[in-house]
Amino acid sequence: MKTAMFAPAIWLALAALADPVAAQVDIPSRSAVGETRPAFELIKARKPQNLRPVTRGMRPPNGDERIALAAPKAKMPTARRPEDESAPKPNDIIIDVIVAFTNKAASNYPDIEHELVDLAIAETSKSFRLSNLGHIKLRLVHAYQTDYVEEGAHFDHVWRFADKGDGYMDEIHGLRDKYRADVAILVVDDPKGCGLATRVHADADEAFAVVHHACAAANYTLAHEIGHLIGASHELSYVNGTKWRDIMSSKESCGGCPRVAVWSSPTVLIKGEVAGTAVLDNARVIAKQAARVAAFR
Repeated sequence: MKTAMFAPAIWLALAALADPVAAQVDIPSRSAVGETRPAFELIKARKPQNLRPVTRGMRPPNGDERIALAAPKAKMPTARRPEDESAPKPNDIIIDVIVAFTNKAASNYPDIEHELVDLAIAETSKSFRLSNLGHIKLRLVHAYQTDYVEEGAHFDHVWRFADKGDGYMDEIHGLRDKYRADVAILVVDDPKGCGLATRVHADADEAFAVVHHACAAANYTLAHEIGHLIGASHELSYVNGTKWRDIMSSKESCGGCPRVAVWSSPTVLIKGEVAGTAVLDNARVIAKQAARVAAFR
């Protein structure tokens, strides 16, 4: 098990629990930018004014989530520092992540590492907590700007990133070993897609994914693609009619309904409605496979 470090802090309000299984979640959902095909999300280019601002304003406002563990008339405990919930603990499963970003992607931010990369990592760890997977956390071990000049589609980006000895971003392999990163993410500025992972249930040599910067945190795409690498699939995702969909669902599955930051699970409720079934349960897949990925390096 890797040594734990502090994760980004998010204030949470927790209620006392009578039933330790079901978690009640009431959070703002996010509209999709779009996705199709297993491990792949597609979007239509939109005018900049229609995109969520790519600055510190992308950070969720205080109180953007209200979590109450399912218990009638539960009493609110005294507020605790956010490190109590987000900081890794001795038995946690830590997936270490290295993030490379292109100059084109970085040009959208005064500081892409702190304004986007840190946020996307924190949002993914938060999604685990909201899905009764709080013992699983992401940890950013290194972020850097690569000299890769974007050309082609997301398929080209991700395999140029993953392949060795092809003359594209070959530095990633040495850096991944140096920082012992289990998973590698490339952030690009390519609105033709939201993200692409090499495959579902990737092995150590293919634990790579690409994400479009505007989708990485705002659409939970970094979480989505890392989910694929761990083993989560579109087929086990959950959609609640046209109200909302979970992290692994596609926009087309519900006519463009908003995406919420949970993994399908019959033990999680969104505003009183179940977020999965005994079959549609990506949270169970994450729980079983996360340790495998955390042992890649």
